Amino acid sequence: METLTRIAEKAAELFLKNGIKSVTIDDLAAHLSMAKETIYKLFKNKNALVEDFIVKEAAGNINNFTILSKTTNDPIIELFLIMVFTQRLFFRLNPAIIHTLEKDHYQSYLILMQHKERFIFDALKSSIEKGIGLRLYKDDFNVNVMSRFFLESTVVISGHESLKGLDITEHENLLGHVICGIATPTGLEKIHLYKSQHKFTSYLQTLNQPYWED
Repeated sequence: METLTRIAEKAAELFLKNGIKSVTIDDLAAHLSMAKETIYKLFKNKNALVEDFIVKEAAGNINNFTILSKTTNDPIIELFLIMVFTQRLFFRLNPAIIHTLEKDHYQSYLILMQHKERFIFDALKSSIEKGIGLRLYKDDFNVNVMSRFFLESTVVISGHESLKGLDITEHENLLGHVICGIATPTGLEKIHLYKSQHKFTSYLQTLNQPYWED
């Protein structure tokens, strides 16, 4: 494996396992059985390692969304999976990691927030608008506000200790209930049908990628 890739992957593993603040270049070098000087030749400092980590996390999330957009034209399935992908991203990047980013690695924090506020928000908004156009969702609300509600609710859920142990079916039920709140009678029929057929779960399994596996 290329040295740069080895370093980046081990750094990401340690950041996720131990928290960014706890990991030093010395730790990384020891885990890789590598001289610190080799790491510094490829990454100027810890900030550079953290930024590489966050950029790749966002890129993995974008890749999941891209696969999703090519797999289904159904706004209900799409909205459900956007929320799943968002939830899993912010489960990995837990509140402690985000706090450390904001405090000690602000450029990386801005990259993550830009991904959240632009890419994920826009994906949610587009999916909701698509559902409204197909009369699967109601049209009696402000789409920007509702997209914001879905986004922030998903982020909060991902960071809540009591919800981390939910299995796929439990997540399916929880997120299905959230989507029901904006669904028309036609949309509700489809949601209940999908849940009874476990279609949400089947899509999760079909789109399962190493990046977001438990």
